Amino acid sequence: MTDVATEPGSSPPPPSPFAAPRHVDDPTECDFYHTMELPELGLVEGKWDLRGCVDRYLGGESVAGVRVLEVGTASGFLCFEMERRGAEVVAFDLSDAHPADIVPRPDLGLSPQRIHALSAPGIRRSNNAFWLAHRLLGSRARVVHGSVYAIPRGIGAIDTVTVGCVLEHLRDPFGALAQAAEIASSRLIVTCVISRRHLPMLLLGALGIAGQGFLPRAAHREAYISWWSLTPRLVREALAVLGFGDGRVTYLRARHRGRSTWLFCVAARRTTGAPRPA
Repeated sequence: MTDVATEPGSSPPPPSPFAAPRHVDDPTECDFYHTMELPELGLVEGKWDLRGCVDRYLGGESVAGVRVLEVGTASGFLCFEMERRGAEVVAFDLSDAHPADIVPRPDLGLSPQRIHALSAPGIRRSNNAFWLAHRLLGSRARVVHGSVYAIPRGIGAIDTVTVGCVLEHLRDPFGALAQAAEIASSRLIVTCVISRRHLPMLLLGALGIAGQGFLPRAAHREAYISWWSLTPRLVREALAVLGFGDGRVTYLRARHRGRSTWLFCVAARRTTGAPRPA
């Protein structure tokens, strides 16, 4: 009998969006974005230490019993913590095949092609850290790689999308939120850093102005990995425009490179519209 997939007029099934697990043994091949405790390795140090503030990082929202898409998983600390709290997690991030959204600087020789070449090894090391922790912790999370501006279909129904410390690193934060809003059936949880450079932005938010500050400066001869300083008011209004009108703002502190750093979280529920078909 002829296989149905080879019959005239038939179409092959779409490729799975999920990445094949990568077996990683050597921590020296990893770049940990998060500080975490791992079996066999003990404490591994990362740029961010979110231990003790996970629930506040998620805006006090429970993830028990829901399916979560975590945008920007990096080395996976929040992914594994949400699993520990009872969530089924799909972890989403770049792979070394996808260019990082770093501010281009032609005056510094940082063309998009050069940025990709420079950032790809670090992205691979971050992916390695995720897979090493995934194996050591016995995680069941699945992984999808791609651009935050084009999250692939086929990942299945998602109740909650979390976007943690990602928007400030994107040239088009609203476009990324629009993608997340298409997917989340119930909630969007967005966490952002409060930039020390732009503390006055918080005053604008308090005055009811949904503003954002552009961080790169042409006079500073450095590569910028952050584009924007965002206000809670802006994030809440953007989510409301996208159909998530019940936004609640909370604040928290975490350790970044050993220093106490303020962040804000906007947890919003869908109030209109419907997610795209799974």
